[in-house]
Amino acid sequence: ISAGFNNGGIRQVRDVDASPFKYPAPAAGTRLYGAALSSGYAAIGTDSGGTVTWVVSPNRVGVGTAPNQVETFTSSVAIPKSASNLGGTVDGQTFLLSTAAPTMGDGSPVPASIGRLFLTTDGGSTWQPFHGNGTSDLPNVPVFVVRIDQSDATGHTIYVGNELGVYRTTDGGLTWSRFGSGLPNVAVRDMVVAPDGSFLRIFVALYRTRKPALLSVRTRATRRAAPTSRRRARSRRPSE
Repeated sequence: ISAGFNNGGIRQVRDVDASPFKYPAPAAGTRLYGAALSSGYAAIGTDSGGTVTWVVSPNRVGVGTAPNQVETFTSSVAIPKSASNLGGTVDGQTFLLSTAAPTMGDGSPVPASIGRLFLTTDGGSTWQPFHGNGTSDLPNVPVFVVRIDQSDATGHTIYVGNELGVYRTTDGGLTWSRFGSGLPNVAVRDMVVAPDGSFLRIFVALYRTRKPALLSVRTRATRRAAPTSRRRARSRRPSE
C-alpha cells in the first residue's frame, strides 16, 4: 500500500480507477488515478512520467465533519477530462466520489437530501451532493460505481451503477434517469463505458443464482441488455 495513503492512519484501498484522459499539467501527458479509501476518504494519484504521487482528501466525504454528516464505504472515483466540465478549476482536485454507505457515520439513515454521490472541486476539502436538483434525482440507495462517458466532449454524460441498476445523466448531474431497456433491477457492481460511448459493459450481482454476470448495454440504437458471458465481478470490501 502506498505511503501516500497514510493520512493519520493507513487507509485500506477499496477501489482504484484510472482516468482515461491525459492532462496538460503539471506536464503534458499527465495521467490521473482515483482511489476510494476506507473511512470515507479518497486519494488522487498524479503520474507525469515518473513516480505516482498520491494526495489524500483532507476530509471525509459528506456535507460536514460531524458524525451525522459524513459517510464511509467509498466505492468509486471518476475524474473529468477537464475540471471545468464539473465546475472546477484545477484538474485532479475536481472529481466524483460514490459511496455504498448503509448509514451516516453516526448510524442514522442516509437522508435523501445527501445521497451517496458527491462532487469536490477542492481535492476533498469540501463535498457537495451530486444526486440531482430535486426534479429527477438518483434513488437514495448504495452506489457502487460511477463512470464518465469520454465520448461526450462536455463531460456531462455520467453513468452510475447502484443497488437498483444503471442511471444516467446527460446534463452534468442535474437530472438522472434509469438506463438500459430490459435491464432488471439488480445491483451493478462495476461498469466500463466504451471509448466511443456506444455501449456499456456492466458487472451485476444475480441474487437468485449468487453468481456474477457480465452484461452489455448499447447506448445507441437498440438499448437492450443482453447477457454475454459470466465472469467474476470485482470484489468489494464488505466493511470498513
